Amino acid sequence: MNTPSHWRVISLELLDFSAVMLQRSKMADLVLYGRVLKTPKYTQIFQLALSHMERVCEITICFHYSGNNGHIQEILGQFPKSAPRLRSLSITPSNTNSAYISLPRGFPLRDTPCLRQLVLTRCNFLDWDSKLLTGLTYLKLHRMSRQHRPSAHWVLDALRRMPALSHLVLRHASPFMTPNSNATEEEPVHLPKLKDVRHQQTCILVPKFLVFSCVSVFPETWKHGNMENTLQLH
Repeated sequence: MNTPSHWRVISLELLDFSAVMLQRSKMADLVLYGRVLKTPKYTQIFQLALSHMERVCEITICFHYSGNNGHIQEILGQFPKSAPRLRSLSITPSNTNSAYISLPRGFPLRDTPCLRQLVLTRCNFLDWDSKLLTGLTYLKLHRMSRQHRPSAHWVLDALRRMPALSHLVLRHASPFMTPNSNATEEEPVHLPKLKDVRHQQTCILVPKFLVFSCVSVFPETWKHGNMENTLQLH
C-alpha cells in the first residue's frame, strides 16, 4: 500500500480519495481519467490534479454538462503550459449531442514533447499551428462544427509535423472541399509509417483529401457511400 506506483491511476470522480491518491503516488507517473462535473468539488479536484501536471502521462477526461459550457472553457484555461511527460490526451463530452467544446487559440497546454496520442470529440480545434499537433503517432478528431472545420492547407500542414503518424481518424472533422478546390496545389505529405486512416465524409472529399496526405505514396482500398471509409495502408 505504500508503493507509489499502486496509486498512479486516478479516477477524478473519487473526489476526496482522488486527493489522497495524488498524495500517495508521490513522484510516480500519473494516469488521470473520469468525468468532470459542474460542481465546485469536481472543479477543485481537477485543479489539484493539474498541479501535478509535470508527472502526468495520460489524461482521459469526459465533461458532463448541459446548456452553457462556459465552465469548461474556464477549466481548460487552467491547464498549465507544460506537460513534459504527457503521452496521451483525450477530451470528450459525456453526451454525444452536447454543445461543442472549443479549444481556443489561447489554450495554454503547448509544451508537450512526449505527446503521441490526441483524441478530441466534439471539440472545435481552432489553432492548427498548435504544438499539440506535432510528433503524434495517433490522431483522432471526431465531430467538429461545420463552421470550425479547417482548410485542407491547415490539415496538410499539421500532418507534415507528424512524420511518424500511424493512425489517422477524421470523422465529421475533415476539411470541406469542392471539385474546384485548389488543394491539389499542395505538396504531397509523406507519412511512411501510416497504417490506418478512417474517414467519414462525402465521396468527393475522401479521395481529394487522402490523395494529398498519403494515398499518393501507398495503395488504398475504401468504400463509397455513407458508410465509414477505411483506408488500410501496407
